[in-house]
Amino acid sequence: MRSDFFLPPGSPRLTAECLAGLPLNAITQACRENVFRRLVRWRGLAPHDTETFTARIDTRPGVFGMRLGEGARRSADGPHAGQLQTRFELHYFPAPEEDLCERLRLVAAVETQRPGYAEAVRSFPLFSELSGNFLVAHIRLAVLPDGSALALCLEAPERKRIRSTQGIPLPGSGDWLVPPGGLEEDIPALEIARDWFDVLAAAITVCGGEPPSLFRRETRPAWEEQQDPQGRWRNVGAPGLSNTTEWLAWGGMTPPAQGGAVLELRAEALKPEALPKEAAQAPCWRIHAVTEEDALPTFDADTRPSLFVLCGFLGSGKTTLLNSIIERQRTRERCVGVIQNEIGATSVDERLVGDAAPVLAMDEGCVCCTISGNLRAGVRALQARANPEMLILETTGLANPLNLRAELEELRELVRLEAVITVLDGLHGETLLAESELGRDQVRGADVVVLSKCNLASPGQRLHLRAEVKALNPAAKLYESGPEPLPLELLPLFEPAGNAAGLLPRIRGAHASHESEGFSAVRLFLRRPISRLNLLHLARTCPGAPFRVKGILSTLEDGPVLLQGVGGECTVEPFAGPGGGTDCPAAAAFIVCIGRHLDSRALLAHWAEADAVEEMPDAQ
Repeated sequence: MRSDFFLPPGSPRLTAECLAGLPLNAITQACRENVFRRLVRWRGLAPHDTETFTARIDTRPGVFGMRLGEGARRSADGPHAGQLQTRFELHYFPAPEEDLCERLRLVAAVETQRPGYAEAVRSFPLFSELSGNFLVAHIRLAVLPDGSALALCLEAPERKRIRSTQGIPLPGSGDWLVPPGGLEEDIPALEIARDWFDVLAAAITVCGGEPPSLFRRETRPAWEEQQDPQGRWRNVGAPGLSNTTEWLAWGGMTPPAQGGAVLELRAEALKPEALPKEAAQAPCWRIHAVTEEDALPTFDADTRPSLFVLCGFLGSGKTTLLNSIIERQRTRERCVGVIQNEIGATSVDERLVGDAAPVLAMDEGCVCCTISGNLRAGVRALQARANPEMLILETTGLANPLNLRAELEELRELVRLEAVITVLDGLHGETLLAESELGRDQVRGADVVVLSKCNLASPGQRLHLRAEVKALNPAAKLYESGPEPLPLELLPLFEPAGNAAGLLPRIRGAHASHESEGFSAVRLFLRRPISRLNLLHLARTCPGAPFRVKGILSTLEDGPVLLQGVGGECTVEPFAGPGGGTDCPAAAAFIVCIGRHLDSRALLAHWAEADAVEEMPDAQ
């Protein structure tokens, strides 16, 4: 087997440091292979140091933690003389909402509900209450001195049990949290640990270049922890349960025996049909025979959320359509996660979605330009926060979907790419397509085009605009919307087994960007409330005629308001905010102007009546 993933080239002998870093090195190297990531349903890894890390896989909602439990030692004699061996601790930290939390010992269950639990897990070795209470198994490594063969071992109880002989009373009542003699903790430790053991075995198989050459399972009677009346802990036999030791070996390695009932398979006898069912399903036996296409989840097993990309020029009605989609899905009890990207440094649209869906705002740049590398991290963040069934990426009005296609392809292991939906203003669409290459690219890059505000456009406008869209993108599906922003014909697209056929083929070559067309955003903070009449006048007469003016600020008559302006048409309406509050502190009042070749100094002077400044003022 290959050993370069843990034994440095030219190194004459395996060291304790090489062995301690082997699991992290194997996982890191294997993650370069798409087949590995897809087959083990990989989500991510966070190293603490070379010997300790946390990781997530899709088979469980929580976090696995692995750290070195004891230093390396060499076997002194016998058939295993010279082998370098070490043991790691395997911890599992369940998600706070996971049912498993209710089966943990009380002190551990309380920890899962504490604020800051998720952050603490990333550094779990620093917190004794974490490293001590969430241990589920041990993983042992044995390697020949020259690195030519190794063995991996899982040691775990079938169930990890703690029995409370005295019981745990419920404070303030005569009831019991745990009745006397009842189980305070009862978790399927072996089942949990096997999920991670299979991942690590698959990583070693990928890095070593060959499947395991030995499988051995040993079982011994299990025990459970009990506390006597004096508070002393002791181990007591648990009838009907067993402790399992399971070895896999590569390169012809013979691992040390532990004793007990044994099932051992080698070489020709090592076939999937001869293995126990749960072991036969491990990816280490088949990962080299799997193509990237085969590693993609089937529909029945595909737990990835669907991803829709919502594009459209400034003021076209993207957020209005977004809210309609969210509301429709909420009535069907489906969780929708939203990633919103705005060209300004302060998000307005994020605050308009309210509490209907978890929202991740990505400001300070266009998602297809300056912060494209953050999109993957944004998807992971929403999945970790809410585990949504559907994700919607609402891009800035100046985003070009053609520039986003390459990164969308890189998200396939995390999401099902369903469709790019472009919203085109039915009133101003003709002018946009005539004057802006960016606007035309937003149509060319769409799988679906929705013509908005068609109730306000004439039949001739609608007919002409439909013809222009079809000329630019004959393959796109085309729908119209009016007072109801979500066309009925579009509803099947968002069903769990929707009619999306995936993204249209990528159009190669350089494409327009907002910078190439001179678009920019200017953000101003307003330290003084002004009258509603003056606000509308200032918004309609901005220097440079911004195409889009929006913000959240205070008026003398109404308090906090939402300002929305498109092409000189402006509206003001009361703003309550996502939490329903009506406070708008001076530090939070702002406007964003988006247009071509804007003069920030001229805009600053224009808004002087509201005491405009470019830097956010300190909160009072």
